[in-house]
Amino acid sequence: MAKINFVEVLETLFEQELPNDFEFIWDKKNFTIALCFIIDVHNPKHIELIDIDGAESADNIAYEDAILFYHPIKSKFDPKEYLAAFPYQDKKGLSKEFLVALIAHLKFVLSEGESDLMDFLTDDLQDVFELNFHQADFQQKIENIEETEFFAYPKY
Repeated sequence: MAKINFVEVLETLFEQELPNDFEFIWDKKNFTIALCFIIDVHNPKHIELIDIDGAESADNIAYEDAILFYHPIKSKFDPKEYLAAFPYQDKKGLSKEFLVALIAHLKFVLSEGESDLMDFLTDDLQDVFELNFHQADFQQKIENIEETEFFAYPKY
């Protein structure tokens, strides 16, 4: 029987806790895995918005963002491209306790983000919308967790 990896644990936790669509993008050569997710909100007034690529639309909004899991030595990436980035331990991977805390925090972030995105649609003074991961709050939440059960990086 194959061992469960941290992506499988994350997938199960995400499906149990969050209603958002998501997918994993695995870059095997760069030893990274991105957890991509979407916030969908209705745009009932058909307010015209410009996305990051400069495309204009008055349709409903599907805001995408991602969290990256990376090898601390082998991976290369721009942290500005991700909502948050977390290194995994070479042989151990990530702990279940860390993953549970991450999904709980992400649930809060996405809920707050959906509300903020709705506010953004009605506030003419806001030019840009971005999710806020609240890194300091998350660090405080995981500071005292006792990590006991670890799941490795996926094998290919």
